[in-house]
Amino acid sequence: MIYVGLNLPSPTGWGTDRCLINPSLRVARAAAADDITNINYWPEYAGLSPARRRAYVDWLAAGRSDPQVEIGLVFLFFYGLERRLFFDREVADTDLLATEVDRLLGIYGAHNSFQGYARTFLTAAALVSGQAIPTVEPGPVVNWSGELPLPTRLHLGAALAEGRSLQADDALLWVLGSPETRLRTPGQRCFKEARSLFARQFASRHPKGLLVDDPERRVSVSYRAASDGFTVSIPGPHENLPDIGWLDAPLPGLRDMLEAIQTDLEAYSRLLGRKPEARGTLEAAMLLPPTLREDALAEAGAAARLTVKSLLGDSFMAAMPPRPLLDALGISLERGASRLPVSVASQLFHRLDALGFGVEPDRRYGGEAITMAAEVVLFEAADGAAVDPERPAFHLAKAAMEVAALAASADGDVSDLEFQALLREARTMPDLNLPEAVRLEAFVWRLRERTRSGAALKKAADLPPEARQAIARAAISAVLADGQASRAEVEFLEKLHRTLGLPPESVHSALHQGASGDFRTPRPARLPQPGGASGQSGIALDAERMARIRQETTQVASLLSTIFTEEPEPVTEAAPAAPEPAGEMAKRFSGLDDAHGTLLDAVAAVHSMPMTAFEAEAKRLRVFPEGALETINDWAFERFGEPILENDDDSVEVAEHLRSELTAVREKP
Repeated sequence: MIYVGLNLPSPTGWGTDRCLINPSLRVARAAAADDITNINYWPEYAGLSPARRRAYVDWLAAGRSDPQVEIGLVFLFFYGLERRLFFDREVADTDLLATEVDRLLGIYGAHNSFQGYARTFLTAAALVSGQAIPTVEPGPVVNWSGELPLPTRLHLGAALAEGRSLQADDALLWVLGSPETRLRTPGQRCFKEARSLFARQFASRHPKGLLVDDPERRVSVSYRAASDGFTVSIPGPHENLPDIGWLDAPLPGLRDMLEAIQTDLEAYSRLLGRKPEARGTLEAAMLLPPTLREDALAEAGAAARLTVKSLLGDSFMAAMPPRPLLDALGISLERGASRLPVSVASQLFHRLDALGFGVEPDRRYGGEAITMAAEVVLFEAADGAAVDPERPAFHLAKAAMEVAALAASADGDVSDLEFQALLREARTMPDLNLPEAVRLEAFVWRLRERTRSGAALKKAADLPPEARQAIARAAISAVLADGQASRAEVEFLEKLHRTLGLPPESVHSALHQGASGDFRTPRPARLPQPGGASGQSGIALDAERMARIRQETTQVASLLSTIFTEEPEPVTEAAPAAPEPAGEMAKRFSGLDDAHGTLLDAVAAVHSMPMTAFEAEAKRLRVFPEGALETINDWAFERFGEPILENDDDSVEVAEHLRSELTAVREKP
């Protein structure tokens, strides 16, 4: 399948054909793998260096199969096949030549240019020989030519000739073949996922397919050789097919849809760029767009779910150290870290949500940061038991349970009996939906972990009088929320007052005032009407009263958060002082000081910053790089509900889906 000789006139009539192997030209004794002398866009044997000629003849002699060979040498061989079929018109060799091109396509098809020329060769070969046109499917090929590829024109022309509407793959072929379309890295690296997303969105927009009117222009096929040596016309029945290559109307909308899909896949693509082996894992599935995530989780999450489930044993809720949970979910944490950074905690929460588990504490629902020294409470719940932490009933229930836990720890520990009583109290809290009830129970488990040392009691006793009185008032408000106080609740309030150093006899007067309307001046309770919903509480709570209780318990919850917070670990190295928050950046990024605001602004300006540059800027601003990342992401969590800076060993970048929101913050006057 090669031309060998001293002379083979070029089809253009000028000089010798590029593909001719001239045995009179010198060939080196050994090939030089790194010698690319005289390799240009249109290689020719006569122009190769002796070492490259040796590489070429070695490749030919070894069966033309080395996937590492320089693609220019593959094209040099391909030139001869083109000449044989389309210029010399050796139609009898069509099957032989097409089989060889198809074989080469399987080895070197990852090269966009060769794939395009090879597919055009196979299509034109079928037209020349009168055979069926090869099936064409969408692929991650960038079309660098100025027209719609021949296989796509024939495929779509046949569809229009049959009178059928275009389906998702037809539309994808069309938009990918358009010279104006550019398939970016996410589209090429994640083409399987992009194709699936395109099909789903296309079906939503065009449930009956895309109807296209037949263009008047018919298909005219001219084969232009990759060698740029000749162009020949190929007549045949295909000339009766509509030529869609001259239409443009639907393409802008299809192109916008494809571009949006690639944007949705950017985070997933970046992960695969760093860790190609992550495809098919839970980590990768979590980064897929929602329409693909469910199916991916069904596969990748099955094993992870079993592992997490095993941590619970026979229970649906259990306390455990954070490390086994992180390991079960494939989440890495820097060795020696004392607590989970915001970005790592966010991964933990979202992966558990997807697998049908939740954890306390969860900062999305008012919990504190997770430390490696304290246990967390894992539980099984659909969607991770997502709740609104500020809903009055849930907010009140949490504050009441914190007060109850404080009282239960009055003797320095929470006994098993006291813990079971706390759980019973949590399970009977009124007006809670199922996710709230589950998360409240986990919250109580967490409270037991926090009060075992008795430190909460000592902290409560050290509070100023007005703070202790506020806790007592909140406890009374919680007890009276249902309009009555049981004997057990009265005993609890008396014990709490003694714990806080307040006169226990004041409990009865406070309860009397509350019951008579003086303590909170509530409106009269409205009894439920006959025939009302069976699942509702028997007491109709006064809205104004609940608002006052909520306001008071909000203040108490703030106090209790300081009581129940673990003691900070001793600092072994003093951090440099941060600049005072008096500059422009502190005003622009409200909640950040000037140094961290300046650092965030620097990253936002370029979207992605090399880690070395980030560290240098942090040093200039006198802040630690790792601590700065955490501080900025803590701020973002409060502002956007998730971290804004993503980092690896090489760079720090603004999360793609939050760039527009951050830009709005930066540009706000």
